[in-house]
Amino acid sequence: MRKQPIAPDDLRGVFAVPPLARTRDSRRTIDEAQNSRLVHHIVRGGITRLLWGGNAFLYHVTMAEYDALLAWLTGLPDGVWAVPSIGPSFGRAMDQAPLLRAHGFPTAMLLPCSDPRDAGGLERGVRELAASAGIPLILYLKEEDGFGRDRLAGLDAIARLVSDGVVVAIKYAVVNGRLCSTCGSSACPVSPPAPAAWRRV
Repeated sequence: MRKQPIAPDDLRGVFAVPPLARTRDSRRTIDEAQNSRLVHHIVRGGITRLLWGGNAFLYHVTMAEYDALLAWLTGLPDGVWAVPSIGPSFGRAMDQAPLLRAHGFPTAMLLPCSDPRDAGGLERGVRELAASAGIPLILYLKEEDGFGRDRLAGLDAIARLVSDGVVVAIKYAVVNGRLCSTCGSSACPVSPPAPAAWRRV
């Protein structure tokens, strides 16, 4: 797995967001063999940037599973850039941060939190998380009020985080409130366009 620090050019390209395969046993153990097959298939298609987050349901992993996942990711080939996610809660992310540091990941994505929040608190939290992990983070903004109801304050906070090198990239995927007729997702990239009446002016 690639461990070099992130440069702006590294962010130019496609990031695949694979699911996380699990076995059918009573503990729903992470299935390394099937996950390796998924990675091999994606990499064989020419995509070497992989991000495990919402599609992998990392919101719900235990700390033991998270450590095992990071250990598996570090064993991927050197040409693969594996990006795990942390959070979404601050406490969970702070527990995960030392594991990211120990395994040598160059970045991780902070999953979006829908709890009551404001720009000041989020900015402080992101700074503390990045310092604990020893790496810059990728922000995932899934709602327009992702950094609090005061959008201008949120934008200012995000700009400071990027300017200070605390945040290296932003994943922006606002949910549009409708489901794809093919896959059932509310954020499907191949979903038919929304009716004109639904589009923002």
